[in-house]
Amino acid sequence: MPPKRKSYKQITALNVAILSAFIMIWLFSYMKPIFKSLLVEEHLFYGTVSFVSVPSVFGNTHIPFLDKEMFSINNDKNASFHLYLSTSQKEEMDPWFRWWDEQKQTPVPLEIKAARVNKSTWIIKGLATSDGTLPRDSINDYHLRIAFWGLALEAALLIVSLYFIRFFLRQKPAVELTLEA
Repeated sequence: MPPKRKSYKQITALNVAILSAFIMIWLFSYMKPIFKSLLVEEHLFYGTVSFVSVPSVFGNTHIPFLDKEMFSINNDKNASFHLYLSTSQKEEMDPWFRWWDEQKQTPVPLEIKAARVNKSTWIIKGLATSDGTLPRDSINDYHLRIAFWGLALEAALLIVSLYFIRFFLRQKPAVELTLEA
């Protein structure tokens, strides 16, 4: 009996299933801090910004939960604060929020409400300066919204992955025909 081969449809289905599972795992690991921040208590911090970073891969993409800013306060290298905001929240903050006071040539003092998600990472839940405030409810609503959409995307990827695995397993392998003399 000739050896059995997998068809191109089967191989494609398996590749799509593996790719969607990989994206699902990556997305969950990327969203895990947001999920954890919804369940832990908040702490209050006062200080000035000593370091600001915007990831270049996803910076200013306007894609929820991929767009974030990270910073440290009071020269503390062991604590990193992550700020997830929507485009409208950034536009609301634009007139009053600055990391650096150009008149005094000093960092702007901040009041930060944040939730600890691991040993050195904090997710910001509220932010205030002497010039303005971004309310806790506004940030929390955005975090809930992106957590919901993240879970919906995870569910869709799971369904896609399971569908293509099922398709792969249900297909009968193509038989290679050989001519016998």
